[in-house]
Amino acid sequence: MNSRVKGDYSGKETCKNVSSVDYFICTPDLLKRVICLNVLDFCPLLSDVHCPIELILDLNVENPNMLSHERTKRKLWVRNKVQEFANTFDMTIVNKIYYELCSMEDSSN
Repeated sequence: MNSRVKGDYSGKETCKNVSSVDYFICTPDLLKRVICLNVLDFCPLLSDVHCPIELILDLNVENPNMLSHERTKRKLWVRNKVQEFANTFDMTIVNKIYYELCSMEDSSN
């Protein structure tokens, strides 16, 4: 939401006055309720290099069913379907991703 809502249209940096590494992410439904996002002044008592960020929301809801998470019915895990679920994964792709992640970790050391 940084640089997309009132209070932070300029996209103020959150870390060392260089980058925005601290941010908020929300659903489109919640975005409608954002009043303001503020990147506050750096305070060495709170962090070594990060500025605090503040999000102000309008949560006055006349109809609680308007919130999308309340409309979503949770599904319980069915233990006897574990193998069926595991079989849906393409292990070739899973292994490829795993090895790519491992090589990224090795190259960063």
